[in-house]
Amino acid sequence: MQLNASRLKVLQAQDDLVQGMKEAAEKQLASVNHHHHSYRKLLKDLIVQALLRLKEPSLLSLCRESDVDHICEVLEDAKNEGLDTLASKDGRIVCENTLDARLGVIFKQKLPEIRRRLFGGIGA
Repeated sequence: MQLNASRLKVLQAQDDLVQGMKEAAEKQLASVNHHHHSYRKLLKDLIVQALLRLKEPSLLSLCRESDVDHICEVLEDAKNEGLDTLASKDGRIVCENTLDARLGVIFKQKLPEIRRRLFGGIGA
C-alpha cells in the first residue's frame, strides 16, 4: 500500500511539472501578437498551410476579434501567393490552426518524449 501511494505521489509530481511547462508555453504564446510584423507573417503562413492542407477552394476563417484587421491584411498577401478566397462553404471540415490548438497538438504528440527527457525511466 505504502509503495503504491509513493508511486502515485511521484506520478502526480511529474504530471504537475509537465502541466506547468505547458502553462508557461501558453503564457509565452499569448504575447506573440505584440510583435506585429512577425505576427502577421505567422498568421499568413498559418492560413496558407490550412488552405494547402484542406485543399478546398474556399474556407471559413474564424479568428479573435482583435485579429480581424490583421487577418484582412494577411488575406491579400495570401491571394498574391496564388490562393483564392477564404469564405464559408458547407462548414463540414474544420482545420483549427490557432496557436493554442497547435500547441495542444504538439504537446500531446511530444508528451512521451518530454516525460522521457525530464524523468528518464523513473515512472515515465
